[in-house]
Amino acid sequence: MRFWKRKQRYEVFYAIRPDFQEFNKATLGDILSKYEKVTDIWARNLEEVFRIMQGEMWSPRGEANAYIRRLGLTHTSMSVGDLVRDKNGKWFICANEGFKELKIEPL
Repeated sequence: MRFWKRKQRYEVFYAIRPDFQEFNKATLGDILSKYEKVTDIWARNLEEVFRIMQGEMWSPRGEANAYIRRLGLTHTSMSVGDLVRDKNGKWFICANEGFKELKIEPL
């Protein structure tokens, strides 16, 4: 018998001016001023979030380009430095390898 992990909702945030850097701490103010929410998606884990948020998956013919520009963003595919928030409110940063939990400091 196979066990299929249920999907959960994740919020995806892209850096407005990406510098493709990892970091461990941020304030909510940093997130609100330096990131734009792109979408909510349903996935089994963070790796699936990354896979779904690659341009060739969710915008194979460039259909998201106008939406991305309207948000003030410059990249369609999830990249290092972009953020994900899970259903429990935990934040994760897309790292050079996988994801790292991001510590949110008080304002």
